[in-house]
Amino acid sequence: MLKNKFIHKDNVRRILLVQLGDIGDVVCTSPTIRALKVACPNAKLSLLLRPGHADLVSADPAVHQVFEVGHSDESGGERFAKRMISDLKLIRKLRQERFDMVIDLRADDRGAFMTRLTGSPIRVAQYYRNGPFWRHFLFNRLVELPPERGRAENAARQSLAIIQALGVEAQDVEPRIFVSDVALKTVRMLLGQKGLIPYQNQGQKMDSTGEMPTQRWITVNPFARWSYKEWHDENWIHLFDWLWSSWRIAVVMIGSWEESQRSSRISEKVKGLVISLAGLTNLAELAALLSISPMHVGVDSAAPHIAAAVGTPTLSLYGPTDWRYWNQGGDLHRVVVSDMGCIPCRRKGCEDSGRSRCLDVLGTDKVQDALEEMLEMRFNKL
Repeated sequence: MLKNKFIHKDNVRRILLVQLGDIGDVVCTSPTIRALKVACPNAKLSLLLRPGHADLVSADPAVHQVFEVGHSDESGGERFAKRMISDLKLIRKLRQERFDMVIDLRADDRGAFMTRLTGSPIRVAQYYRNGPFWRHFLFNRLVELPPERGRAENAARQSLAIIQALGVEAQDVEPRIFVSDVALKTVRMLLGQKGLIPYQNQGQKMDSTGEMPTQRWITVNPFARWSYKEWHDENWIHLFDWLWSSWRIAVVMIGSWEESQRSSRISEKVKGLVISLAGLTNLAELAALLSISPMHVGVDSAAPHIAAAVGTPTLSLYGPTDWRYWNQGGDLHRVVVSDMGCIPCRRKGCEDSGRSRCLDVLGTDKVQDALEEMLEMRFNKL
């Protein structure tokens, strides 16, 4: 267990935060980053993240450097050898940094081993009573949180709890992502090419076709990494048509490159104006796009976490996932769930089907009612 509190700030010059979770986990780590920087203003704070996640924190002034691990889902002898070589190179870089303290914010094995191999004299992690016994020997500062700080607590506060046990206080507990001017310029150009203008811009001009660009648009992400978090495509089509016919609001669909074809198929069936930017932005540009969007609508995925962290109102559709753990809360953000009494069950679909009945029965009327209340604060109805 933790034997002493935080080492005096003057003795901590280099800190590494290990966060090998998904994008939402990285977003929820931002209050921890700020709190550590306030506690140790002269320390250089670095992050160890999963591949591709560095773009999300590249504009954060509190972050000195970002390292990324190699892909862990590769298989085959040749790919495994390449990953091992990549990991060895990364470990060498981490050891060369001579971190005074490394804090692992997750419970995964890879992060634990990476923390130990940094050679840091202070290695901190949360103590998991049901975790493998050998994991605890990789750290020399273990934080045991009270039982009441369970999964129902906000993800950002759970990360903060680890450093709070070290004597670091946090005044600002809301996730926040910084957006660079370069990323903003890129997405503004991209929107202009699609005939849209950022919501905050004033004064419209005719485009090359002689038509007026629309200022009435919102971002929508119908896609999730796992199908059990998704709503049916037909429901999104109905919702998009309603947005256009009742509000004259265009939809800017976002998603990954792998989801771009599905995005196009949805767009083809919509009668209103839908523009797909799926696969056309990196994480930094996605954050910039969401920061100038009037509001964001989507399923439980990375996008609503990023949108909320850049100050954009969100409407999120949740199924079996515990929204209390992920949702930001507050007046700017709303969650829509079905009326089924079994949620949140935290299962990956009903009866191993890959689909969630609670989302399948969630009607468009309930989503429209919640969305209309939020739209009335942003737009004037036609």
